[in-house]
Amino acid sequence: MMGESHTRFRLTLHYDGSAFHGWQIQPRDRTVQGELEEVIKRLTGTRRPVDASGRTDAGVHARGQVAAVTLPSRWSAPALEKSLNALLPDDVWVASVSETRDDFHPRFDAVDRTYRYQVGTDPAARSPFQRRWCWPLGEPLETELIDLCAARLEGEGHFESFAKAGQPDRGYDCHIHDARWAPWEFGVCFTITANRYLHHMVRYLVGTMVDVGRGQRPADDFEDLLANRSNVETSPPAPPGGLFLERVRYPDDVEVPTMEVGGSSGSHKGDGTPGKGPKRTTAMGAGLLVALLGAQACTVESIPGDRSGESERPTIVQRPSEVAPVSADNRGNADLRATTDLVDQLQSSRTTAIVRAAQEVAPSVVTISVLRRERTTRRTFFDDYLLPYRETQGLGSGVIVNARGTVLTNHHVIEDATEILVTLPDGRDFAADLVGTDSRTDVAVLSIREAANIPAAPLGTASDLMIGEWTVAIGNPFGRLISNSEPSVTAGVVSALGRHILPGGGDEGFYLGMIQTDASINPGNSGGPLVNALGEVIGINSSIFSRSGGSEGLGFAIPIDRAVRVAQDLMEHGEVQRAWIGIEVQAVEADAFGRSRGVRVARTSPGSPAASAGIRAGARLLAAADRRLATPLDYEAVMLDLRAGDRVEVGVEGMDPVILVAAPLPSAAADRIELLDDIEVITVTPGVQAERRLASGAGALVVEISAALSRVTGLVAGDVILAVNNRRVRTAQEAADVLAATKLQGRQFILVFERGGRTIRTGLLEWR
Repeated sequence: MMGESHTRFRLTLHYDGSAFHGWQIQPRDRTVQGELEEVIKRLTGTRRPVDASGRTDAGVHARGQVAAVTLPSRWSAPALEKSLNALLPDDVWVASVSETRDDFHPRFDAVDRTYRYQVGTDPAARSPFQRRWCWPLGEPLETELIDLCAARLEGEGHFESFAKAGQPDRGYDCHIHDARWAPWEFGVCFTITANRYLHHMVRYLVGTMVDVGRGQRPADDFEDLLANRSNVETSPPAPPGGLFLERVRYPDDVEVPTMEVGGSSGSHKGDGTPGKGPKRTTAMGAGLLVALLGAQACTVESIPGDRSGESERPTIVQRPSEVAPVSADNRGNADLRATTDLVDQLQSSRTTAIVRAAQEVAPSVVTISVLRRERTTRRTFFDDYLLPYRETQGLGSGVIVNARGTVLTNHHVIEDATEILVTLPDGRDFAADLVGTDSRTDVAVLSIREAANIPAAPLGTASDLMIGEWTVAIGNPFGRLISNSEPSVTAGVVSALGRHILPGGGDEGFYLGMIQTDASINPGNSGGPLVNALGEVIGINSSIFSRSGGSEGLGFAIPIDRAVRVAQDLMEHGEVQRAWIGIEVQAVEADAFGRSRGVRVARTSPGSPAASAGIRAGARLLAAADRRLATPLDYEAVMLDLRAGDRVEVGVEGMDPVILVAAPLPSAAADRIELLDDIEVITVTPGVQAERRLASGAGALVVEISAALSRVTGLVAGDVILAVNNRRVRTAQEAADVLAATKLQGRQFILVFERGGRTIRTGLLEWR
């Protein structure tokens, strides 16, 4: 938003490059930069460029890649580090995040970079637990020869012979500060530090030195290559899997020893291992902290309002070991100061983590009022024939997630709404538009019209929730029955995770993998945020178990990670981009206690990822995406969060774990045939049949239809056209051609179609 302040953040990254096509974004390949920018886009709502210190090649790893990104200043370094690590894949980790100057560029500001290459001369390096991170040579090298080669590298040099390509504007000159071989547990490793590198330079250097060390070429060749003699060529480059970007150094970097107390975000322990980041804990360990420090007398106090990651963060306040006596002259002042200190301490003790969490998020929680039109039935002879509809009101809550006025809420809050009004806690009313909604996850996205000075709530993650940690539910259970517009706040704990709730009544959605909390959630709270003790939104309140209609201590929230992912799809594509692996499952027999283990594959679609991996009907699935499967709902919860391109590991009884790459839904990937701007259909294939659970294996599935044509034909989206005028149609194109011909000739027609597993035949229809 115009006028919004921004902060430049410096990131230190670790990644396993085995499954990446390098750092830089590629059109169709998986890259580190692509993964990082995609996660940042999910967090902020817009794609933001991430600069890096260098473009590591495909298969190359990093333990010290430095990157930078500019984000709105509402982000703090600890919050960004935690959010990135919660959403990034397992092969990327953000070791630290810090604020930096606005013009910092990790590539152009770098002084030098250090690379490390590991060569496995021990046969044990060929173990599958080592070979992906080294060159598994499995034979010894003559260390004196490779040491001699490395010693020749230091200083200014022209390295054209060791480069696949140079930079035309900078040539082939590099200054190498240090180059050496050293022992490694499974062989030897080469470390090099230089001001710049040429394309594949380190790998060509290592490949050539290894050949010298194996006795496959003379050491003089290395001298000739350094002299750029044209009659000598390098050895093939060493494999990328052994290369690591270890460190990037900058002019303002200062190396000082650090000592970690309490695991603050981005810190490192004295042994060089990373700290664990922020924790949602209390200050009960303060006495132990004092005892550990021991050398000086000190006390521990709480800092109200601090959000570094702890509910009550201790700070060390130095006290003199001996207190000076108080004289009669200053006793009154001392008593006054003591009283004031006591009042301050009592006031501070009232500002708990729950209070701070509510203060952080409540300004972003809105009341959502909707108007709906419902068809009415004529109850008496005197009822007005001309008013077949009645207007009803609905009420719910929502949370603003960015400064542009994007609101997350529930599908059931805004379902069938004709008008939507959003009211902020400060009393301001705004009209809102429906951006998109998804009944399966009960998530909807609104956009506030003419948004101005809109407060946005910080988003967290539900991926690291702990049973028993504090939760705060914020919403508007009474709506306009209360005179002011401020939301209500209730507190509780996370009661359980991954809960499944079967749809009931008129519910369409699947309440799968939900957060269960005992914080009171009443009907008007629907769509409001569930918040952790850090003041971060971790869920969208959705439903309750109730016999009376009120809260009975069982509330459920949609994990925020799912809600954000659905919202991004709705904003970018207008619908959720779900994926498919081609498996239908059914429950297995339970034991005498009603327990079951795994689910059985009922059907595998031909040509699907599952079929290609050899999973057949009758197989028992025990786990998927690190989740144990006990019922079909467990499997559906995994599928609900899957997107095309995601890799999911499936545990199949009697088989090694199978890695499947999710594909787009067959109906989404199918070619759409449009008929006279009124209807879009796709051909029913085995995949589409399995996805939509259709009885028919051929025909034309209606994916979109205009209201006018729906009135003429009776068709709705989801129907399958089987025949037109008793002529069987097997493809979308056949259906389009036959219907177009009847309209062009003005002929009457009869349709046969499938709906909900039943075959329906219409009467004689005609185009109007």
